[in-house]
Amino acid sequence: MTNVLKISSHDELIASIPHTLGFTPRGMVCLAFGGGPTARLDIPEFPAQMDEFLQVLSDVYLHQHHPRRVALVAYGVDGPGCVQALAAWERP
Repeated sequence: MTNVLKISSHDELIASIPHTLGFTPRGMVCLAFGGGPTARLDIPEFPAQMDEFLQVLSDVYLHQHHPRRVALVAYGVDGPGCVQALAAWERP
């Protein structure tokens, strides 16, 4: 029997991740919906490493797999660092 977890909001999505993974992640969690893997990556410690970090995510989710939707969630003790990592993903 397959268990189905219905998530109806952003809050529920964020709250479900530690339960689903079995631990509270530190870093970036990328959830693919409609195809593709779920990934957990460490957010780069230094801004100069951000391009390589984004290249890895892009390679997996834009070139190798083609999910219909992707959710990026950043976890960490450095709130501004998490926000910067998510904002970097949105840049052109």
